[in-house]
Amino acid sequence: METFTLHFYIKKEKLRKDGTCPIYARITVNHKRAEIAIKRFIFPAEWDMRRGETEGKKAFYRELNVYLDAVRTKLYRPHRDLMDREEATLGLLKIK
Repeated sequence: METFTLHFYIKKEKLRKDGTCPIYARITVNHKRAEIAIKRFIFPAEWDMRRGETEGKKAFYRELNVYLDAVRTKLYRPHRDLMDREEATLGLLKIK
């Protein structure tokens, strides 16, 4: 059984001079982690750690959440494609 999780978080230890932190995506597959910097930055006070997205109501924050959703979709797509192929392969094996 394969596990796959995706979570967005900020790295407060990489605080920039303007007070913002970089946003990262952490992908975990079967307990092995990979981190990707998504090249976006946010003030720590505007980040909801539990939800993994911004809390702000301004247009910038709404657009950032839309961007995070697009990144999430792109990162989940290969996993979903692999799962679909695996199901198709299992279906062919059952027919034989």
